[in-house]
Amino acid sequence: MKKIEQVTDTTLVICVDVGSQLHYARAFDNRGKELTKRVLSFQNSIEGFNTFNQWEEKIRMENDKTEVMIGCEPTGLHITMHIFFLACRRKYQRGWIKKEN
Repeated sequence: MKKIEQVTDTTLVICVDVGSQLHYARAFDNRGKELTKRVLSFQNSIEGFNTFNQWEEKIRMENDKTEVMIGCEPTGLHITMHIFFLACRRKYQRGWIKKEN
């Protein structure tokens, strides 16, 4: 399957700007319409990742999305902890596409 075909009407697309201590996230639909009024900022910590997780779940449910695709620039070790957090939760497949329940 081509990557562009993975994004459908039921996909929530989240873009993460990675920093060493603080990350920023925005949520979009498959057409590029932003689904939030504010940018989420979250710490590079378990508490921050839990904040991100709750934010993602709330937006997904409010917008009737069943899949989530997360994109970020792979800059060094700063994003490693977030990837590890998501992988440990077994919530996302390789490529950061949310598994369906």
